[in-house]
Amino acid sequence: MKQGSDNAPNGQPRNARQWFESTLSKGIGEITRRFNLDGVFPVEASVLSGDALASLVLPKYGFKGNILCRFQGKELNDLYRVTVVDSAERHFFRVYRHGFWEAQEIAAEMQILKFLNRAGIGSAEPMVDRDGEVLQVFKCPEGERLGVLFRGMGGNHPRVWDAKLCEQFGTELAKMHKTLDQGSNEWCRPIMNSTFTALRSIERARPYFGGRTEDFEFLETTARGLAHHMDTVPRYQHGFGVVHGDLHEFNVLVSANRINFIDFDLCGYAPRAYDLASFVWGRLFVSKDDVATMSTHFDAMIEGYRKEIDFPDSEKDRVAACLVFREIFRIGLDCDGPAAWGYRWLTAESWNNSLLFLRNWVKEHPYLFAHA
Repeated sequence: MKQGSDNAPNGQPRNARQWFESTLSKGIGEITRRFNLDGVFPVEASVLSGDALASLVLPKYGFKGNILCRFQGKELNDLYRVTVVDSAERHFFRVYRHGFWEAQEIAAEMQILKFLNRAGIGSAEPMVDRDGEVLQVFKCPEGERLGVLFRGMGGNHPRVWDAKLCEQFGTELAKMHKTLDQGSNEWCRPIMNSTFTALRSIERARPYFGGRTEDFEFLETTARGLAHHMDTVPRYQHGFGVVHGDLHEFNVLVSANRINFIDFDLCGYAPRAYDLASFVWGRLFVSKDDVATMSTHFDAMIEGYRKEIDFPDSEKDRVAACLVFREIFRIGLDCDGPAAWGYRWLTAESWNNSLLFLRNWVKEHPYLFAHA
């Protein structure tokens, strides 16, 4: 990169105005060309008709009776609630966002889920249509999108966590990690190292917050200083492998004293401490626990985890470091397609809150920067 360049290292402009000007100069010609060729006005992200899914796609699953399919919302993916009226069956249809994952990566997610279900681990269950297909393909204005029907599991998202539930969660999570180690080590999912979770996320944020040079220097210095926690393989058994990647309360269902894990669309290969850090992240950012309550819940979760996996105390430092990567990754997700789900998350308040948390966390854990 030339000295004094207005672009970030990945070629993206450093602030919103430059991003807008870049879009005008580079993108309008391509958009116009596509419009003239296709006769369809370009879109950022389509929303499939629930009625069309109910009449054209869902009958392939052999349901008996009328089917209702209602759009629930658009975030990383689009979600539809599917109800078979006569039997009151309830399922969920997910339509993956175009361009976020490759088809083989989505197929690998389904392979992982089927493997877990065969092993008796409570997890989301993709359903197969009468042709034996799991993935449905849709030709949409923005490009090809894939859809999957998931069997309704019942249960509720736990809004109130206590030590007993946290301990049970830890035990079930460890069972899932051990089971995944018995599967393939060649599932086509990303290696969730420091580059994937943090450095790429920082570059995604530059067009929106590029003028805040000091903040970006802090994020880059922190990510590189803690990289060894994400980029080295732990020495204890079951310390590295497939992780869920997004274990907060809305991706957990509790029913009849059973815990089920759902929404594996951010799964990949990483130190297992990343999943434990995602639990902490959920306690702090989703459930809004104070630090003392979170610490109590974390200790209970680790106690349950150790019933299945011999988790060493030394790995708690890796969990603390992985929490930093989880939050930076969250920032990157918000910046990786706001035109598809809205810009409501990209606010100065959200950015300031994240940076304040990260600065305080790093200040309280300076020892994390020491290499083992």
